[in-house]
Amino acid sequence: MAYRIGIFSDIHANNYALNAIFEDAEFEQLDEMIHLGDAIALGPEPKETLQNLIDHNVTMIKGNHEEYYLSKGQNLPDYIYPGEWEHQKWTYEDIGDDYIDLISQLPTRISREINGFKFVMMHYSAEHFGDEYRLKPLEQDLTMEKIDHFFPENADVIFFGHDHKSLDITSSATNTRYIDPGSAGCSSDHLARYVIVAILEKEYKITFKAVPYDKSKLIDRFIAKDVPSGDFIMKFFHGMDRK
Repeated sequence: MAYRIGIFSDIHANNYALNAIFEDAEFEQLDEMIHLGDAIALGPEPKETLQNLIDHNVTMIKGNHEEYYLSKGQNLPDYIYPGEWEHQKWTYEDIGDDYIDLISQLPTRISREINGFKFVMMHYSAEHFGDEYRLKPLEQDLTMEKIDHFFPENADVIFFGHDHKSLDITSSATNTRYIDPGSAGCSSDHLARYVIVAILEKEYKITFKAVPYDKSKLIDRFIAKDVPSGDFIMKFFHGMDRK
């Protein structure tokens, strides 16, 4: 029997996309689910989405938006778009303090060895400065020539997210396979994305999934909760305008 893991990233407070993934994962009879970070912010239901992940026993990795939550929406990078200060503060206030201990203890990297295969999972390539964890700047063109230097890891497969773009590339130098499932919760279409890793005795198989969901409910929720920077987020991250 294969051991089957569902891996997804960047659900970004989109509980409707998350429920679509859970429904599909139940049909697929997965043994485990892992989220690669950024469960919160850029969506209308940060607290509900976070609790939904917990209720479904999803293994979670800390992303940059979890770090923003831990700073109470105060420690933000210089490159954020106008209005995100207010949005991140709203995200923290919507979630409250009850999840601080849980989120502060989330790992930034998970490594698994199963049937002789090594799988490494992270939100994105990062650097450590003492105890400080800092993501590398977003790379717009992760070519085969660049990727081994960007992710200096020894693994059969490295899973990551953060840039919201699906990627499947194998290094010609190391034979490491790099997988980005794409954002599960932020896209211009009506699809929630994740991948399934089926690990057999002598091989593994990776399947990209794109599950449809009713995006109109997401937009209705943005409006009902009067989410700060909601119009910008709907347009830029979801490709939709207010009704």
